[in-house]
Amino acid sequence: MRKKKRRRPMVTILTVLLVVCAVTGIALASLSSVTNEETNVFTPSDNIRASLSEPNWNAQEGLKLVPGKTVSKDPMITNTGQVSEYAAIRLTFQYQDGETAMSGADLLRLLNLIELSWSDKWVLCGGTMVIDGTGEVTSVTQPLIFYYTESLPSGAVSDPVFSSIRVKDKSDGLTEADLRWLQAIKIEDGEIIDDPAGLGQFHILVEGAAVQTQSYPDAAGAASTLKGLFP
Repeated sequence: MRKKKRRRPMVTILTVLLVVCAVTGIALASLSSVTNEETNVFTPSDNIRASLSEPNWNAQEGLKLVPGKTVSKDPMITNTGQVSEYAAIRLTFQYQDGETAMSGADLLRLLNLIELSWSDKWVLCGGTMVIDGTGEVTSVTQPLIFYYTESLPSGAVSDPVFSSIRVKDKSDGLTEADLRWLQAIKIEDGEIIDDPAGLGQFHILVEGAAVQTQSYPDAAGAASTLKGLFP
Protein backbone atom coordinates (compact mmCIF):
# COMPACT_ATOMS: atom_id res chain seq x y z
CA MET A 1 0.00 0.00 0.00
CA ARG A 2 1.07 3.53 -0.68
CA LYS A 3 0.25 6.73 1.09
CA LYS A 4 0.29 10.13 -0.54
CA LYS A 5 -0.18 13.40 1.26
CA ARG A 6 0.25 16.79 -0.40
CA ARG A 7 0.19 20.10 1.38
CA ARG A 8 -2.67 22.35 0.25
CA PRO A 9 -4.50 25.02 2.22
CA MET A 10 -7.74 23.69 3.66
CA VAL A 11 -7.65 20.39 1.79
CA THR A 12 -6.52 16.86 2.48
CA ILE A 13 -5.94 14.45 -0.39
CA LEU A 14 -6.55 10.72 -0.51
CA THR A 15 -5.24 8.38 -3.14
CA VAL A 16 -6.68 4.90 -3.60
CA LEU A 17 -4.58 2.66 -5.81
CA LEU A 18 -4.81 -0.84 -7.30
CA VAL A 19 -8.10 -1.88 -5.78
CA VAL A 20 -9.51 -3.83 -8.71
CA CYS A 21 -7.53 -5.63 -11.37
CA ALA A 22 -9.79 -7.16 -13.99
CA VAL A 23 -8.18 -9.99 -15.91
CA THR A 24 -9.95 -10.92 -19.11
CA GLY A 25 -8.84 -13.71 -21.40
CA ILE A 26 -10.12 -15.00 -24.71
CA ALA A 27 -9.73 -18.63 -25.73
CA LEU A 28 -11.00 -20.27 -28.89
CA ALA A 29 -14.69 -19.48 -29.42
CA SER A 30 -15.32 -17.88 -26.06
CA LEU A 31 -14.18 -15.00 -23.89
CA SER A 32 -13.29 -16.06 -20.35
CA SER A 33 -12.79 -13.59 -17.54
CA VAL A 34 -11.40 -13.88 -14.03
CA THR A 35 -11.22 -11.02 -11.58
CA ASN A 36 -9.12 -10.92 -8.43
CA GLU A 37 -10.65 -8.28 -6.22
CA GLU A 38 -9.15 -6.58 -3.19
CA THR A 39 -10.19 -3.63 -1.11
CA ASN A 40 -7.20 -1.60 0.03
CA VAL A 41 -8.00 1.66 1.79
CA PHE A 42 -5.37 4.41 2.03
CA THR A 43 -6.05 6.77 4.93
CA PRO A 44 -3.91 9.91 5.25
CA SER A 45 -6.55 11.17 7.67
CA ASP A 46 -9.36 9.65 9.69
CA ASN A 47 -12.00 11.63 7.80
CA ILE A 48 -11.12 10.86 4.16
CA ARG A 49 -11.34 7.31 2.91
CA ALA A 50 -12.55 5.56 -0.22
CA SER A 51 -12.61 2.12 -1.78
CA LEU A 52 -13.17 0.55 -5.18
CA SER A 53 -15.45 -2.40 -5.88
CA GLU A 54 -17.46 -4.08 -8.65
CA PRO A 55 -20.40 -5.65 -6.78
CA ASN A 56 -22.26 -7.12 -9.77
CA TRP A 57 -19.27 -8.94 -11.25
CA ASN A 58 -19.79 -12.70 -11.35
CA ALA A 59 -16.65 -14.64 -12.24
CA GLN A 60 -18.64 -17.70 -13.28
CA GLU A 61 -20.70 -15.64 -15.71
CA GLY A 62 -17.48 -14.22 -17.07
CA LEU A 63 -16.29 -17.71 -17.88
CA LYS A 64 -19.40 -18.18 -20.02
CA LEU A 65 -18.99 -14.96 -21.99
CA VAL A 66 -19.16 -15.62 -25.71
CA PRO A 67 -19.58 -13.26 -28.68
CA GLY A 68 -22.95 -11.54 -28.36
CA LYS A 69 -23.35 -12.09 -24.61
CA THR A 70 -23.28 -9.27 -22.06
CA VAL A 71 -21.73 -9.70 -18.61
CA SER A 72 -21.92 -7.21 -15.74
CA LYS A 73 -18.64 -5.48 -14.92
CA ASP A 74 -19.03 -2.32 -12.84
CA PRO A 75 -16.04 -0.58 -11.21
CA MET A 76 -17.29 2.07 -8.77
CA ILE A 77 -16.04 4.13 -5.84
CA THR A 78 -17.54 4.22 -2.34
CA ASN A 79 -16.87 7.11 0.04
CA THR A 80 -16.06 5.26 3.26
CA GLY A 81 -14.92 8.44 5.01
CA GLN A 82 -16.71 11.11 6.98
CA VAL A 83 -16.65 14.08 4.57
CA SER A 84 -17.84 14.63 1.00
CA GLU A 85 -15.40 13.72 -1.76
CA TYR A 86 -14.78 14.05 -5.49
CA ALA A 87 -13.49 10.92 -7.17
CA ALA A 88 -11.63 9.72 -10.24
CA ILE A 89 -10.89 6.36 -11.85
CA ARG A 90 -7.96 5.44 -14.08
CA LEU A 91 -8.19 2.54 -16.55
CA THR A 92 -5.16 0.93 -18.17
CA PHE A 93 -5.60 -1.89 -20.66
CA GLN A 94 -2.65 -4.30 -20.42
CA TYR A 95 -1.39 -7.39 -22.19
CA GLN A 96 -1.58 -10.77 -20.49
CA ASP A 97 1.62 -10.18 -18.51
CA GLY A 98 -0.35 -7.69 -16.42
CA GLU A 99 2.45 -5.13 -16.69
CA THR A 100 2.76 -3.93 -20.28
CA ALA A 101 0.26 -1.32 -21.45
CA MET A 102 -1.53 -2.27 -24.64
CA SER A 103 -0.39 -0.45 -27.76
CA GLY A 104 -2.64 2.21 -29.20
CA ALA A 105 -3.31 0.13 -32.31
CA ASP A 106 -4.26 -2.98 -30.35
CA LEU A 107 -6.42 -1.04 -27.91
CA LEU A 108 -8.21 0.72 -30.75
CA ARG A 109 -8.99 -2.62 -32.38
CA LEU A 110 -10.11 -4.17 -29.09
CA LEU A 111 -12.47 -1.31 -28.22
CA ASN A 112 -14.17 -1.72 -31.57
CA LEU A 113 -14.66 -5.46 -31.04
CA ILE A 114 -16.18 -5.16 -27.56
CA GLU A 115 -18.80 -2.89 -26.07
CA LEU A 116 -18.30 -1.16 -22.72
CA SER A 117 -21.46 0.51 -21.41
CA TRP A 118 -19.90 3.83 -20.37
CA SER A 119 -21.70 6.02 -17.84
CA ASP A 120 -22.30 9.68 -18.73
CA LYS A 121 -21.62 10.60 -15.09
CA TRP A 122 -17.91 10.01 -15.64
CA VAL A 123 -16.01 12.54 -17.77
CA LEU A 124 -12.69 11.83 -19.46
CA CYS A 125 -9.95 14.14 -18.17
CA GLY A 126 -6.80 12.15 -18.95
CA GLY A 127 -5.87 10.22 -22.08
CA THR A 128 -8.04 10.49 -25.17
CA MET A 129 -10.89 8.52 -26.70
CA VAL A 130 -12.70 9.80 -29.78
CA ILE A 131 -15.98 8.12 -30.76
CA ASP A 132 -17.71 9.00 -34.01
CA GLY A 133 -21.43 9.21 -34.72
CA THR A 134 -21.65 5.49 -35.45
CA GLY A 135 -20.14 4.52 -32.10
CA GLU A 136 -16.77 3.53 -33.56
CA VAL A 137 -13.69 4.48 -31.57
CA THR A 138 -11.48 6.35 -34.04
CA SER A 139 -8.54 7.16 -31.77
CA VAL A 140 -7.44 6.37 -28.23
CA THR A 141 -4.48 7.00 -25.93
CA GLN A 142 -4.16 5.62 -22.44
CA PRO A 143 -4.31 5.49 -19.52
CA LEU A 144 -7.86 6.78 -19.47
CA ILE A 145 -8.73 8.93 -16.45
CA PHE A 146 -12.34 9.84 -15.68
CA TYR A 147 -13.66 12.13 -12.94
CA TYR A 148 -17.09 11.64 -11.38
CA THR A 149 -19.39 14.60 -12.03
CA GLU A 150 -21.11 14.46 -8.64
CA SER A 151 -19.80 14.82 -5.11
CA LEU A 152 -19.95 11.71 -2.94
CA PRO A 153 -21.27 12.34 0.57
CA SER A 154 -20.10 10.06 3.35
CA GLY A 155 -21.30 6.53 2.60
CA ALA A 156 -22.33 7.32 -0.99
CA VAL A 157 -21.48 5.05 -3.93
CA SER A 158 -20.74 6.35 -7.40
CA ASP A 159 -22.28 5.02 -10.56
CA PRO A 160 -19.91 2.54 -12.24
CA VAL A 161 -17.59 4.04 -14.84
CA PHE A 162 -18.96 1.30 -17.08
CA SER A 163 -21.46 -1.38 -16.13
CA SER A 164 -20.96 -4.24 -18.57
CA ILE A 165 -18.75 -5.82 -21.23
CA ARG A 166 -20.05 -7.42 -24.42
CA VAL A 167 -18.10 -9.06 -27.21
CA LYS A 168 -19.60 -8.21 -30.57
CA ASP A 169 -20.88 -10.95 -32.86
CA LYS A 170 -21.49 -11.41 -36.58
CA SER A 171 -24.57 -9.21 -36.49
CA ASP A 172 -22.30 -6.36 -35.37
CA GLY A 173 -19.81 -7.08 -38.16
CA LEU A 174 -17.42 -9.28 -36.18
CA THR A 175 -15.35 -11.19 -38.76
CA GLU A 176 -13.57 -14.52 -38.51
CA ALA A 177 -10.26 -12.64 -38.68
CA ASP A 178 -11.32 -10.42 -35.77
CA LEU A 179 -12.32 -13.43 -33.68
CA ARG A 180 -9.04 -15.20 -34.37
CA TRP A 181 -7.14 -12.07 -33.41
CA LEU A 182 -9.07 -11.86 -30.14
CA GLN A 183 -8.40 -15.53 -29.48
CA ALA A 184 -4.72 -15.27 -30.55
CA ILE A 185 -5.03 -18.30 -32.81
CA LYS A 186 -4.47 -19.13 -36.46
CA ILE A 187 -4.98 -22.16 -38.69
CA GLU A 188 -2.03 -23.83 -40.37
CA ASP A 189 -2.24 -27.11 -42.27
CA GLY A 190 -5.78 -27.55 -41.00
CA GLU A 191 -4.78 -27.22 -37.33
CA ILE A 192 -5.48 -24.48 -34.80
CA ILE A 193 -2.27 -23.11 -33.29
CA ASP A 194 -1.36 -20.14 -31.13
CA ASP A 195 -0.75 -16.86 -32.93
CA PRO A 196 1.67 -14.55 -31.08
CA ALA A 197 0.42 -11.66 -33.23
CA GLY A 198 -3.07 -12.01 -31.72
CA LEU A 199 -4.33 -10.48 -28.49
CA GLY A 200 -5.39 -13.41 -26.29
CA GLN A 201 -5.60 -12.60 -22.59
CA PHE A 202 -5.67 -9.00 -21.51
CA HIS A 203 -6.00 -7.10 -18.26
CA ILE A 204 -7.94 -4.00 -17.29
CA LEU A 205 -6.18 -2.28 -14.41
CA VAL A 206 -8.57 -0.07 -12.43
CA GLU A 207 -7.26 2.55 -10.00
CA GLY A 208 -9.06 5.23 -8.03
CA ALA A 209 -8.37 8.55 -6.36
CA ALA A 210 -10.47 10.79 -4.13
CA VAL A 211 -10.19 14.27 -2.65
CA GLN A 212 -12.43 16.10 -0.22
CA THR A 213 -14.76 18.61 -1.84
CA GLN A 214 -13.60 21.54 0.29
CA SER A 215 -11.80 24.28 -1.69
CA TYR A 216 -13.14 23.09 -5.06
CA PRO A 217 -16.09 24.79 -6.76
CA ASP A 218 -17.28 21.56 -8.38
CA ALA A 219 -16.10 18.18 -9.66
CA ALA A 220 -14.61 19.69 -12.83
CA GLY A 221 -12.57 22.04 -10.66
CA ALA A 222 -11.13 19.07 -8.77
CA ALA A 223 -10.32 17.11 -11.94
CA SER A 224 -6.80 18.47 -12.35
CA THR A 225 -5.91 17.61 -8.75
CA LEU A 226 -7.42 14.14 -9.05
CA LYS A 227 -5.55 13.51 -12.29
CA GLY A 228 -2.29 14.59 -10.65
CA LEU A 229 -2.69 12.05 -7.85
CA PHE A 230 -2.00 9.12 -10.14
CA PRO A 231 1.74 8.29 -10.36
